[in-house]
Amino acid sequence: MNKLRLSVIIACATLLWSGLSAQTNLTVAAQSGVSLSKLSASVNVCGSVGQSDSSTTFPTVDLTNCPADTVAPPPRKPWQPIKVIPTSTCVDWLLYHTNQGGNWGIFRFGELPDKPKADNNISKGKGKGVVDMSPSRSPDNQWVAFASNRTGNWEIYVGSIDGTIQQRVTYATTAANLTPMWSPDGKTITFVSTRTGTRNLFAFDVTTGTETALTQDSASSTNPYWSSDSSKLLYQSDSSGKWQITELTLAGLSSKTLSDGTANDMNPAFSPDGKMIAFRSFRGGNGNNGVIMVMNSDGSKVTAISDANGNALNQVWSADSSLIAYQSSITGSGDIYVYQLSTGKTRRVTDNDVPDYSPTWRCNAPFIVFTSEIGGSPALYQTSALPMNNRGVKPEDVNQLSFDTRWVDLFPENSPAVEDSSARVAMGIMPR
Repeated sequence: MNKLRLSVIIACATLLWSGLSAQTNLTVAAQSGVSLSKLSASVNVCGSVGQSDSSTTFPTVDLTNCPADTVAPPPRKPWQPIKVIPTSTCVDWLLYHTNQGGNWGIFRFGELPDKPKADNNISKGKGKGVVDMSPSRSPDNQWVAFASNRTGNWEIYVGSIDGTIQQRVTYATTAANLTPMWSPDGKTITFVSTRTGTRNLFAFDVTTGTETALTQDSASSTNPYWSSDSSKLLYQSDSSGKWQITELTLAGLSSKTLSDGTANDMNPAFSPDGKMIAFRSFRGGNGNNGVIMVMNSDGSKVTAISDANGNALNQVWSADSSLIAYQSSITGSGDIYVYQLSTGKTRRVTDNDVPDYSPTWRCNAPFIVFTSEIGGSPALYQTSALPMNNRGVKPEDVNQLSFDTRWVDLFPENSPAVEDSSARVAMGIMPR
């Protein structure tokens, strides 16, 4: 990804945000920096799959034509209750997106200790144009919530980690249901739906099969993220005309705005210890570059941690809340960086001339798993985030995890137990 390509994409984003391009397909391949694909003059149905990103071939999702879903939903199948007992045990395996099954699916990378021969295809979507994306792992490590368009409409599903069970969660006729996240207490899956004509937040109780609206605004609310005690959600709302970080307390459904109203803030994430929030912002900085920022959980003491001369995104907390990994275009092609909160130091983790993007953490060690195009096609790689004074690793120093060049492997997830690159970054930047 060269600087010219990135500049063109950013220019497209500027037009889109100002309302000059209402019929635009937005790519959910977030490594491009602002998640936009080529402009399209066609009007598609809500959630239609559009052109693929030229680098990753990951498809696009169009939410520019999503009126209220007033048609009676299809009949629901009886819900089979799921009882989740949260565990602090880390898993060695990863979730990731791959097209090795003929369409885009969610697979497990690594064996299950108690089921070494278990199927690694978790989502099991089949059919032309079917896309499964945006996985979130249950806190007992036995289930994965994800979004799929296998019925012709975007719905939320859950799948067992051994690939034997897939169960449908949402039932809509024209609305798109996307970006699920499992609550840390294991009881609830929150997700975004366009069923009201704007994007709003909903919660699904996995023990009873009941669904609850969390926001019912004429504005859009998107990208929900749980607090570690499952009592609150962070999300972004454009009720003020700009995307602003908002906190929702589940008891009573009371909300308060944490952003200062000066610019668009998006993609919020609580630190695992609940003391801080990391988010992406367009406050000040350099033109249309997103900057990663951190603030206290009450919205105070906002600090920029990425260089505004690069477009930064896909920030992820380490399990001990001491480090934040993210990607930035400051070097042109895109690299992985890590910020240490105790020292305020930043380390450039990867040092090469190809795109590196979509970091996730190993939950029990300071290792980052990410997508890189070192070999010409996107694949999964791993390297250590520490020590902070190490030079950026060269291609020959990185541990390659996936090797088969017949398909594309990208957008891994281990810790935190939710994945942003396939959909959340794109939904954060797109207007309603």
